[in-house]
Amino acid sequence: MKIKKMLSVLICTAVASFIGTALNINIVQAAAEDKESIERLIKAEHPNMIVDGKFTGENGKKIKGICMYKTVGAAIGAVVKENQKPVKILVRSGTYRERLKITKPDIILIGENAETTQIVFNDAEGTVVRSEDGGDGKKMYRMDCASVTVEDTATGFTAINITFNNDFDEAANMQTMDSRQAFAMKNEADRSTFVHCRFLGNQDTLFANKNRQYYYQCYIEGDIDFIFGAATAVYEKCEIKSLDREGDTKGYITAPSTLIPDKGYLFLDCKLISNITKEGSVKLGRPWHPSSEERPVNSSAVFKNCEMGAHIAEIGWDHMMNKYGDHFPEDNNLFEYGSTGPGALTSTNRRTLTNEQAKECTPKTYLGDWDIDSMAKKLLKAKAYY
Repeated sequence: MKIKKMLSVLICTAVASFIGTALNINIVQAAAEDKESIERLIKAEHPNMIVDGKFTGENGKKIKGICMYKTVGAAIGAVVKENQKPVKILVRSGTYRERLKITKPDIILIGENAETTQIVFNDAEGTVVRSEDGGDGKKMYRMDCASVTVEDTATGFTAINITFNNDFDEAANMQTMDSRQAFAMKNEADRSTFVHCRFLGNQDTLFANKNRQYYYQCYIEGDIDFIFGAATAVYEKCEIKSLDREGDTKGYITAPSTLIPDKGYLFLDCKLISNITKEGSVKLGRPWHPSSEERPVNSSAVFKNCEMGAHIAEIGWDHMMNKYGDHFPEDNNLFEYGSTGPGALTSTNRRTLTNEQAKECTPKTYLGDWDIDSMAKKLLKAKAYY
């Protein structure tokens, strides 16, 4: 889950060379033939801000013309509310224990490496709201428990090489807390993009809830309904890992709450993996019709050309209740096409698209006039962001 090795070398070298020894950065030596490329990167594509957890100066201090910050929140807070052009924030490797709410448009977070650059917190739905967040000792975070929230005003948000984590200890709170759902990310931003990112949690890891979203070569893990919400979202070439837990049914990958007439979720060329030894114990999803939603819902998810591990159940989809009644897969748009691997099984419950229907399931048909056809390739080639 990382950009090509050479690109990583160029990034580290460019940033270290540009800032100099004032930050005590270990400079990665590039081959002599790469010097001109590095110089071009420094001149044309250097970040607007750098976040470094080891930085000891004052937030906002400029070094070689670039503002330095100790936390991701401090850097994002420094972006003007009326921002109208992309702001590139390089986040150096480290664990940033912060609870973030991103409200400003066109922010681009670039981590050095998704495995070593992590934003993490540990609130669950049942966590009592802290006083600094307006808590009264009784109110709980509920649907506001995400480690990182990207609000609908943050149009164009982009993250590359970042891990979003909620490390709430579900097992330790099994007897003391009823609402143990703990979101790593709540995303509602239109044209939001994630490349080489990781989303870590257990129940309800990724709340993809509104507008158009695109995830490319990302890693998402969890157990119960860990990709859920009402967004129109494309997950392309992602790795989706189901985690083991107690019980015969180990989990559900999706719980879409798609509003009519939106498209819902498209999983394209993804790989479904697990650490579960029990075969057939995970279902592809179930239709979530929130009891509080007054607009018509038709839960929609398509798995197209995905490789499925042996943990995927023959009965691929399940029903889901709300306070008004039960909702069944056959009454919603829950389909697959071109599945491969030991979990690619046949049953009356697992409906497949026709060839003609499958042709309509592309990033472009889901995301409309947002042109992402070559976005991922551009990002990987670093033309836009490094």
